[in-house]
Amino acid sequence: MSAVGLDLSSLHQMFPELAEDFSSQLNAAVKDCRERSHVEKPRVVLLKLKITPNKKDGADVDISPVLSQTVPVSEFEPVTGRTGVKNQILFDFAD
Repeated sequence: MSAVGLDLSSLHQMFPELAEDFSSQLNAAVKDCRERSHVEKPRVVLLKLKITPNKKDGADVDISPVLSQTVPVSEFEPVTGRTGVKNQILFDFAD
């Protein structure tokens, strides 16, 4: 077992699948920007490190990466609904 310092390159050594997952989420965010360029809110891909005390040795810590992604939803203008003759909701909108 070898010991290395924690940095971005050593994260790849400790968690080989992390780079693939990160690239996948990054590509999805870029694709969403291209497909929905009218949505100006940013897409966010985050890499966090969850650091907790090691249960066997309190002087050590356990580190696990956490990936998360935020893709904004489209915003829509409201459409007004009114009650019709048979208590149905009718909507007026332009074609």
